[in-house]
This record gives sequence, structure tokens and C-alpha cells, in this order.
Amino acid sequence: MAAIEQTSNQSSQLVKSLNMGSGVDIQALARGLAEAENNTQIKAVTARKESVENSISGYAIASLFLSDIADGFDSLKNASSLIRLSASSSATTEIAASLTGASEPGQYNVTVQQLASSKAIGSSSFAAQDVSLNSGGAFTINLTIGSAASHALTVDQDTPEGIVSTINAAGLGVTASLINRSASGDDWYVVLKGQSGESNTFSVSTDSLNDLGFASDDNILSIAQNAIISVDGLAAISRSNNVFSDVILGLSLDIRAVTENPVRITVEQSFEPLKTALDQLVKNYNQFNVVMDELVASPKKEGDPNTGSLNKDRQLIFTLKRQIRDLFGQTSSTSSGDFNSLRSLGLNFKLDGTAELDESTLNEALISDPAAISMMLSAGTDNMSDFADAKGLAQDASIAVKAMLGSGGSIKLREASAIRKTASYERELEALEIRLEATFRRYITQFAAMESIVEKSKGIGEYLKGQFAAMENMYSR
Repeated sequence: MAAIEQTSNQSSQLVKSLNMGSGVDIQALARGLAEAENNTQIKAVTARKESVENSISGYAIASLFLSDIADGFDSLKNASSLIRLSASSSATTEIAASLTGASEPGQYNVTVQQLASSKAIGSSSFAAQDVSLNSGGAFTINLTIGSAASHALTVDQDTPEGIVSTINAAGLGVTASLINRSASGDDWYVVLKGQSGESNTFSVSTDSLNDLGFASDDNILSIAQNAIISVDGLAAISRSNNVFSDVILGLSLDIRAVTENPVRITVEQSFEPLKTALDQLVKNYNQFNVVMDELVASPKKEGDPNTGSLNKDRQLIFTLKRQIRDLFGQTSSTSSGDFNSLRSLGLNFKLDGTAELDESTLNEALISDPAAISMMLSAGTDNMSDFADAKGLAQDASIAVKAMLGSGGSIKLREASAIRKTASYERELEALEIRLEATFRRYITQFAAMESIVEKSKGIGEYLKGQFAAMENMYSR
């Protein structure tokens, strides 16, 4: 009995201390105790997982800004994109100039004495497009172009339209068209036109029963002649058309009118592409350093979550910064003259590590020997193979940066390791969640048993209470 009472008292004390009884939420209590038992470890693993995930973001950011530096060097590796030539004309309505290939800077005085033209002749007048010209029978047109043999063309449809279709179908370089002079539509002409140049003059004869008018001098609308120009006093330069693309090396002249005075054609160099590319490269370098310093800074509770994301991998960032600075100071594999590195173009580093480009030094260098600068940066060529021995400073540096970004580079290796760690932490968290649920179920089982004891204790108490009440009633009578 004493043991029962003791058990009952202990049960009552336990129920009281746990604030349990009928309707108590043992689920919430079990959940709270299970979380208290496991959350410390879960939080620790979660924090480690988040730290590794942040580092993956940090590696991606480092790769992005390294790629910008590689792009900056790529913009300097092709000679044709560094120093560009431009051609201009002092009178574009008379002569237009354009570059067709490599040319030398300079000025040329060009005079146009004569424009090229083609021969054109017209026919006699016809009352309609489809009027019969040979009593319905076929006839022959003999077409002689320059000094070549005559071409005999058979016109099966003996109308102006038939002449036009037959000549155009022959494809001999003479084109035919129908033109109406009268608003009433009864004054039609066949106009034949050859190609420009003296050698392309032509003549026409026919065996038609009617005179078609092609052989009459009165029907000659224009004559074939060559264009004639002079360049810097060198006269009588003649071509069959009005585009001179083989007179000045790398330059095409489109003559448009006879000139009274010489037209000045200027070929000059532009250094802006090179200057722009160098400025952007320096900006990319400075931005890279700023971002790298942010990645290894002390993490902030508020602000950019990537700040300090690689704080635990400072050695990697310091190594990358040193390697990139070394690339900016390296000597070109194709040095030329006085130019062998970016420093010789005015690149300097301030005490705080910031790079800057001295504009006056760069301008002096470009004026003194632009070809040597192009050779130093690009080996003086375009699209150089990555496997060539001497590729120029820009391509050598670009290849080095891309190697850092490659699958065997330190960034990718660390990123892969971080990804594996993240997967491991995820598996560990899954196991902890399973353990948390097991702990919760264990507490539920225990509390359910205690709830049963409490309910039994309440039943015994109610029974004894009833007995004591009956005894009191019995003794009070």
C-alpha cells in the first residue's frame, strides 16, 4: 500500500510539475524537448553548410571578375582592332573614299577629268508594244560588242516586246527596255544600253523588213567611255567604270562628278580603339582587386551577403591577386623596339595597389612607333593560334587567366570541393532530422505512458474520495 501511495504521490508530483492532466498537449511538449536535444547540432551543421554555400558564391564572383580581365586582354590580341585606318574625302559629292585593305597613312590630291559611261541607242518609234515589225515572221538581230565577234539573235516574236525579251535573255551585257514617250501610249521605243567603258561599245544590225532605227547615228543616246582621273599630278589614269580600287593601295575611290579643283583624300590612323581597350583593361584590374578584398573582408551581419564569403580562403585570393599583377607587369614574347610591356605604355601601380595609365606616356608611345606597340601586344597579326610560340603579350596573358579559370585551376577545384561538402552537410542534416523525429516519438511514447498513470491515479483518487465520503455519512448518522 505504501508503495502504491508513493507511486501515486510521485505520479501526482510529476503531473503537477509537467502541468499535465486531462487535455494536456503532450505533442507540443515532446516536440519542444526533442528540438532542445537536437537543435544545437542541427544549427551547427546548418551554419557550416551556409558558410560553404556562401563560398561557392564567392568563387563564382571571383571567376566572373577574372573573366573580365581575360576579356580585356582578348581585346588587345588582334592587330587589326588596335590601330584603325580611316579614309575621308574633302568633297564626297565628287569623290567618295573607302578602305579595302591595308593602306599607308597619307594624303592624295585627286582630279576627275571624265566619268565612265555606257553606250545607249534607241529604236525608231512604234505605235504599240506588240505591233508587228516583220509581217509576223521571225528576224535576226546582230549584236557586236567591242572587238568580239557578232552575236546573231533570233527574234521569234516580231514585236518591240519580242526584241526586248530576246536581247535580255541572251545575257551578253547589253540590256533592253521599253520606254513610252507619249501620254496617249502610242510612241514606244526600244532602248539598248551596254556596260560602261570604251571596250564595251556595241553596234546593232537587223534583217527585219522594216528599219528598226538601231543603226542610225541620230538614235545614239550616249557613248561608251572610260573614267579618267589624275592622282597627285599623275594624269590619264583610266578605268572602264567609276570605281578605282586598284590605284592607291588599300583604297577605293568612287568618282561621282568631274572636278574643277583637286579633291583631297586622307588616310589616317586612329588610336582610339587601343586607348579604349587599355583603359577598360585597367578598370577591370582595379575592379577585380576591390571585389577580391570584399570577398576576404570580415563578414557583415547586414549588407552584401557575399562580403567575407571567402574569408576562410584568403590565401587563394591573395595568390590570384599576385598572379594577375604579375601578368600586368610581364614582358611581351614579341617585344619590339622600346616597347616590351604595359609599363612602357604608361601603366603604373600606386602605393595602394591601384593601377593607372599615364595618358601622356601612352600618346608619346603611339606617335613614336605604333607598329612596335602593335607587335608587342599582338605579334602584329590577327587570330594567332594559342599554340604558337610567340603570340604577343595580350594573348599570353589571356591564356594564363583562362588557365586559372579552367577545370584544373584553383578556383574550380575549390568550388568542386565546396559543392561536395554541401552535399555532405545536406546528408548530415537529413540524418539529424531523422534523429529528431525519433527523439520526438520516444518522448511521445513516454508521455503517453505517464498520461495513463496519471489517469489511473485520478481514478483511484476519485474512488477513495467516494469511499471516504460514504464513511463520513455513515459515522455522522
